[in-house]
Amino acid sequence: FVYVGNGGYFFSPYEMTDHGKMFNLFMQYLEGSLLDWQLGDIMPSCTAGDIRVSYRVADPTEASVVGGVVPAERTGTALGLFLTSKNYALGIVHEGVVTAYQMFDREAWEGKKWCLFCRLLLFPCCIAFAEFIAVFSNRCFIDWKATAAAAVAVEGVLVSVGWSILWKFDFDKPLQDVSMALLGVVAVLVGSVAFKRSTESVYGGGFGAVGRWLNDVFALGMYGSAVKDDIKAS
Repeated sequence: FVYVGNGGYFFSPYEMTDHGKMFNLFMQYLEGSLLDWQLGDIMPSCTAGDIRVSYRVADPTEASVVGGVVPAERTGTALGLFLTSKNYALGIVHEGVVTAYQMFDREAWEGKKWCLFCRLLLFPCCIAFAEFIAVFSNRCFIDWKATAAAAVAVEGVLVSVGWSILWKFDFDKPLQDVSMALLGVVAVLVGSVAFKRSTESVYGGGFGAVGRWLNDVFALGMYGSAVKDDIKAS
């Protein structure tokens, strides 16, 4: 059996010449299968008459859709995205016969999981940004609690601003608008408390201080406690 590319294995009673082998390798390189391998390459077990099996993806026979009626060229109307009052294009397709409430519950649960994952991923960035603001302002947090509070404040402000950009303040839902504004106010208050738990920084202030701070952070990560003692001494 000789491998002939995407066509699989071909039974051949003769040995290919060197020129034929080079040509075969060149053609496999062109089609992108030169480095492909199969289990049969390690444990050859193909014999003449073996049955070759192929698979294909089968679309579901039933599907549930949440959408809207949109104009179409041929049929006049078609099923498409539904535009909400917030100008959000809504279109959901789930396999099987599912009610709209079940589809919304599933989508809400998936959205909550992604939202929680993104916020957890954002928190280390907020810690770094809070430290950046502190060093730029010639301040230094006295302990990890103050740093964590400042990071929570930064993330609260970002979430509040993100909500405001996404949902906007149109006052058609007062509770939602108040929640967005209240989150921003609470985040600012937490940040002010965190900055009160800070002392004057040894780096000075401004972008030059940030550069020196970053240099010490990278050096601390590379050389460990020796650099940390030098920073405390300075």
